[in-house]
Amino acid sequence: MRCAECGEREFTAATETLDYSGTLPGVSLLGVEVETCRSCGETYTRIPALSSLHRALARLVVQKEARLAAPEIRFLRKWLSLTGVDLAGVIGVAPETVSRWENDREAMCVSADRLLRAVVLEGLSIRPSLRRLLPATAQPDGEELTATLRPRDGRWRVENATGVIEAKFLRARDGDCRGQRARLRRVVQ
Repeated sequence: MRCAECGEREFTAATETLDYSGTLPGVSLLGVEVETCRSCGETYTRIPALSSLHRALARLVVQKEARLAAPEIRFLRKWLSLTGVDLAGVIGVAPETVSRWENDREAMCVSADRLLRAVVLEGLSIRPSLRRLLPATAQPDGEELTATLRPRDGRWRVENATGVIEAKFLRARDGDCRGQRARLRRVVQ
């Protein structure tokens, strides 16, 4: 590998904790490899198994006790590979409403919050116990989602998390989430 800034080929490698708040506030990634150019100091971060990480984060977000926050709505929409217009069509609201939710100018109503979580659970190929999931998401305020994840055996594992619903009621079905998301995109289009 060559440094994009100076062309140097020599790097020092270190394992660090990465603040992933630019994607989801309150999320930290442990054991991320960071390489630093010995000549100019430019850094390069390698996040292994990115799709596995985002799948784990999507699962954590839908397990959150409080209503979804703006960055979480945006993250889930992007994870589903939907545009704002597509998500608006799925939920049955105007595209401008999705924009207001994602930019924190309007709170997402309880029914839309629940529907988005259900769509994500379908994308995760998880059958939820709706009796346990839905009443918990009615809380307008609750503990903020915080999570620390670590890569292990090619997948991301949650080290600790706060503000999420008890995970025991979620049962994974066999299947790949990419196929579920592709089917959802076909339905939306």
